[in-house]
Amino acid sequence: MGGSQSVDFGVALEKTSYCAGETVNGYVQVNVLTDDVKVPELSLSLAGNAFTQVRYMTTKGTGDNKRRVEETARQTLNLLRLNAKVGSIDQGRLVKGAQLQCPFAFVIPADAVPSMSALFLGRNTAEIKYQLSIYTTTPGKLFGTNTSCVHSVALNIVEAPPQLTAPPRVEDHAKVTRCCCIPAGTMQLAATASLSAIQPGDQLAVSVEVDNQSSQDVSYVNISVEQRISISARGHYHSSNTTITSTRVAGIARGAGFGFDRAQVVPEVDSKDAIGSQTGPRNVTLQVPALACFTTSSPTINVSYTLKVKAKTESTFVRDPKVAMQVHAYRVGPAAAPQVVGVVGESIGGHFQEGGDGADDAMVATVVGIEYAPNPDFVVEVIEPPIEATLVT
Repeated sequence: MGGSQSVDFGVALEKTSYCAGETVNGYVQVNVLTDDVKVPELSLSLAGNAFTQVRYMTTKGTGDNKRRVEETARQTLNLLRLNAKVGSIDQGRLVKGAQLQCPFAFVIPADAVPSMSALFLGRNTAEIKYQLSIYTTTPGKLFGTNTSCVHSVALNIVEAPPQLTAPPRVEDHAKVTRCCCIPAGTMQLAATASLSAIQPGDQLAVSVEVDNQSSQDVSYVNISVEQRISISARGHYHSSNTTITSTRVAGIARGAGFGFDRAQVVPEVDSKDAIGSQTGPRNVTLQVPALACFTTSSPTINVSYTLKVKAKTESTFVRDPKVAMQVHAYRVGPAAAPQVVGVVGESIGGHFQEGGDGADDAMVATVVGIEYAPNPDFVVEVIEPPIEATLVT
């Protein structure tokens, strides 16, 4: 903006990360740099956006000039927008050197999609960001034509810890045939997990049971957690599947089993040592590694995790028994030590100048040293008290 700067703006919050459903309390810091300043009403907006970029192939030209070219589809989808009115400052307090604090409060919806750091899938990208912005508005108008954004900060939203319920026991029953039609017995596989929701560092215990009443040996049982990511942008899609952790347990000979009550264990089958001498379930533990993204469900970004257990037979003509169950991956925000978010650089925040058009360069989000603890001498008794923000549809 041209001319002299008359007011600096900043934002102080209790912390930088909030759980969905939490109340955000804070204040707008107003530092008056000149006399005779008129600051319009102040408002806040919390906006959450999903950003996606998908590379795709398309055909251009006709006849001999027809060719395949790669293009990029980009989309920004608004997931959340909350508006909260802070109020107006008494004109008598707007004197040079004044440091004022205007309180606000609003509730993050319980179903808010968590923030997600930039994710790169080749040249396809996805990100979910939340931004808290200060607006100055002509008195009596909220987000009208005379509204200017003067300062923005990042807000990290994490999912509230889910309820930890006992996962169900899942089973699969497979009929075994020879030559595509001759019955050759049955196989049963069952699995039970210790957790229905996981976070990095967790130990996921899995109990496996196999009843192999068929003519085929089970070579091994594979246990894994699979991650699936799918993103879209303007009708174009990209997906990826990754194994984040896995292990195996030894297989079982024909006619043997472990875990199922009716499993019959035999010491030797067809001159092979029986590898199914254990009658109880086999238990394994999977270490949940560091994760770049967590369970997310939104119109353009979806991330899911599945625990898969598969009994691998030696024959390529037999349907391998397998079971799967969804597990919810979540993250917990950092400790709630008092922290402040704002803009760093040559100034402590955005600037307002009477007659200006807002600070386009104030959309940076980092940490600055504005004290969170309100100073009783600086707190402004706003015309309207802080109110709970409402969802904008």
